[in-house]
Amino acid sequence: MFPQAWRQSYEEFFRLSKVGWNHGRLLEVAAVALATDARPATLLPRFREVLCQLDWIGYHETLTGCWLDLVELAAQLEPQELASRLAYSQLPLAFYSPTRLSSPEAASSYLAPDLKPLRLPKRLPPSETERLVAFQSRTLAKPDWTHECHLRVAMAVFLLLDEAGGHAMSVGIQRLNEVHQVPLTPTGGYHETLTRVWFGLVARAVKAVGLDRDSENLSLWDQALAPLQDKQLPLRYYSRERLMSWEARIGWLLPDLAEGRDWLESVDFIQ
Repeated sequence: MFPQAWRQSYEEFFRLSKVGWNHGRLLEVAAVALATDARPATLLPRFREVLCQLDWIGYHETLTGCWLDLVELAAQLEPQELASRLAYSQLPLAFYSPTRLSSPEAASSYLAPDLKPLRLPKRLPPSETERLVAFQSRTLAKPDWTHECHLRVAMAVFLLLDEAGGHAMSVGIQRLNEVHQVPLTPTGGYHETLTRVWFGLVARAVKAVGLDRDSENLSLWDQALAPLQDKQLPLRYYSRERLMSWEARIGWLLPDLAEGRDWLESVDFIQ
């Protein structure tokens, strides 16, 4: 059932090979291990032992257990689809709050989700999954990080994480800026308020065209994108002075225009 490369990953992992481990290869190991050895609850101690012996930086019990459970949920899928559906390494944020995941208890013991029960994520078109993974892994080239790319990544994140995706977008953009050596200045670099505003606009557009119900339909992706192409759109909700301020760049500021206050009521999760 599994490709030979997956079985090789499994064998190398439990032989304590220290070469080439990443999110994708660990998914392969988990898939083969669950099919071969045990259920997540009994397999978790084995993963803990190996990852600790491999000096895995920041071993996290809840995240490890969460991924084993997600792989088990995807066990009925073909290997290629399993790898695609679980390719986004931030999927646990759909089920756990950042506060819970960052707690000492979550790092040392397996905690249950506090947002919603685990479930398989939506299917995305392969092109959108590839773009999202490049964003998250920080391999996305700087010239490719365009306004449209930002919108498409935000759509993918919203479809997979719902409202919780705002945090993932914020962290992801800042990590990508670090790789691209984009400094934070009064006139450039990461912008917290704009990141939240665009995520809210994307969420509204996704729901308006029904993309949240038909996430594989590329024509709906294009339809949702169409009204968001204007980079000046946030100025319908903010005065330029407020939006371009240092305070708006480093933190969240509420809209100061009447239309902005009305819009915010429909996407209050970004506040």
